[in-house]
Amino acid sequence: MQALARTRTAAGKKAATWLELYGKQDIWKLYLHDQRELMPAAQGKAEKGRLKAALKLAKTITDQVAAEDRQSAPFVLDPTLRPEKHIKPGAKGPYSYPSRHAGRAAAAVTFLSALSPHRAEDYQWMRAEVLYSRLYMAGHLPSDLTAGTLLGDLTGDYELAVSGH
Repeated sequence: MQALARTRTAAGKKAATWLELYGKQDIWKLYLHDQRELMPAAQGKAEKGRLKAALKLAKTITDQVAAEDRQSAPFVLDPTLRPEKHIKPGAKGPYSYPSRHAGRAAAAVTFLSALSPHRAEDYQWMRAEVLYSRLYMAGHLPSDLTAGTLLGDLTGDYELAVSGH
């Protein structure tokens, strides 16, 4: 984490911060919005609801596991990784295992890839960007991202099964 922190650039921080803010759900809703233009209105509305349900479920699951595990984020454990964050001495959260960003991204990728297989590589690329941004900014360890991705994949599969896909 220290070696990666030393390679950060201003542009990299800006991109990672944007992905941190909008990579949780907005990107995935934008992808679905593009797809909805190709569907009948009722189908598009239904797919939007299913995507929102998958994102919400992924958040709920990752948050519940994180509350049980209570693994502090790397920048909390080592404040030198993100000196601009101003962590209070003795702070425990935010918790990093499993990654909520990874869970939501994986759920969205699984769900959206089933709707539009021809765009699956685009979705996977964006998920990789979101996950790397979290590692780059010391928000998560690789194991946090792996666990979040697994939970998100399962969540996406569940939402597809429930919706009949």
